[in-house]
This record gives sequence, C-alpha cells and structure tokens, in this order.
Amino acid sequence: SVTYIYDVAYIKHPETVQAKNHKYLSRSMPSWSRRTDRIITISKQVKYEIEKHLSINENHIDIVPCGVDRTVFYKRTLKEIKQAKKRYGITFDKYFL
Repeated sequence: SVTYIYDVAYIKHPETVQAKNHKYLSRSMPSWSRRTDRIITISKQVKYEIEKHLSINENHIDIVPCGVDRTVFYKRTLKEIKQAKKRYGITFDKYFL
C-alpha cells in the first residue's frame, strides 16, 4: 500500500488543527506510517519531518512534488494579457498574475 502525507502540521503546529482531528491523527498516523509499503510526500523538508516526527526510515519515503498543468498555467503573451485586462476592467500595469 501507499500512503500520501502532505505534511505533519498536526504535530508541528497543533494549534492549526481542530482538537478532534489532532487526536485522530496523533493516534492513527504513526501506525499508518509504519504499516504502509511506501510513503509519498511533496518535498525534502516534509520527508525530513516525517522521518523525525514519525520515526520512519528515509528509504521508505518518496518525494513527488505537486504538479502543474502547463496547458493551463503558462506565460501568457502580451496580447493575451491585454485581452484579459480589458475583459476584467483592470487598468493598472504593475502586477498581473
């Protein structure tokens, strides 16, 4: 089996998690992590935190960064930017994301 762990915020920042969720994750995550065949996470930093806080061997964890659909998110041409600004009534020129 594979377990995907996005972060361990419930350990590092428990104030950001509802009490019932914190209790559930604190009770369940260690056994899930030890029981699974592989763990997937998003970055080297989170991998390190999983190793540290859940006592999981680094060889048991793979990193798969979050993906971006380049057919949707790409650098727009000046023409496309002008069209979008006109469509949405944007008149300023400093930033446009």
